[in-house]
Amino acid sequence: MFIDNGKLTLLLVLVSLSASGCTTTKSLCEPYPSLEFKNEGMQCSGMRVTQVPRLLKNSLQMLLLTGTAISSLDNSTFRGLEFPQLTTLYVAQGNLSSVAAHAFCTLPVLTKLYLSSNRLDKLDDLSFTCNKFLKTVNLEDNPSLRHLPRLVSSSVEHLYLDNCNLATMDIATVEGMTALKVLSLAGNRDLHCQSIKTQFKRARPELLVICEYSAGDLPSLTLPGEEEWTSEKPCTESYIPAIASTDPHIVVNIIFTTFIIVSAIITVLIIIKIFKSKRNHHINQNSSNHKLSLKINI
Repeated sequence: MFIDNGKLTLLLVLVSLSASGCTTTKSLCEPYPSLEFKNEGMQCSGMRVTQVPRLLKNSLQMLLLTGTAISSLDNSTFRGLEFPQLTTLYVAQGNLSSVAAHAFCTLPVLTKLYLSSNRLDKLDDLSFTCNKFLKTVNLEDNPSLRHLPRLVSSSVEHLYLDNCNLATMDIATVEGMTALKVLSLAGNRDLHCQSIKTQFKRARPELLVICEYSAGDLPSLTLPGEEEWTSEKPCTESYIPAIASTDPHIVVNIIFTTFIIVSAIITVLIIIKIFKSKRNHHINQNSSNHKLSLKINI
């Protein structure tokens, strides 16, 4: 059987494109190391990522899309992709400028959404209404975000809008967020902090409003890679379980190294003490000899 040159060329081009597409996806995406998600976290980064990669496994629990060229999210972004276990999504530090209505409806168990450090300036009021398990939405560090629509969500409890350029904020903006517990607005210079706090305290006294960093305010969340997950526990509380969950060999090495260091310090102190003792003994002996010599001479 013979294939004419035109068909053969077309076939080679398709095979080449297919192979390059697979290679590109593999090279742009790699497992994201995380104790929480183990082998079910993936990070895709770089400006060559223009859409959500199609070859990702559907068992993912966390997906990070960082520094990408993805400029918009809508109800077709995740169409055809099945992520029934995806709880955490980052689309951060990139070119994201708009989020349309029902953009995340195909992610049924999404609980944490981070859209920080982008160029976001358009956000639909129904962006999160489909996600009944969504608890945290982080939109901080979007300097183009000057206006927030009347967002609707029956599940979101933490909304972070730090370091945007919000010009206004009132009760009506979050009236449709019935489960909201924390609203963070720190770093929005055009907002009048005290006025906002007073207004919200009257209308929704159970809602914690943060619009300036003070002793009573909670810090906003950060991104993985910069600081992994933010914990509200003191350093000592968060450090102990981290060590406990580490590889036992690492713990043994840490204990052994600490023992060696402490032993070395104790040894040095003992040597110094012995040296001082001998020195004092030598001085006293010389002094005694000198006195004895004087008596003899006399």
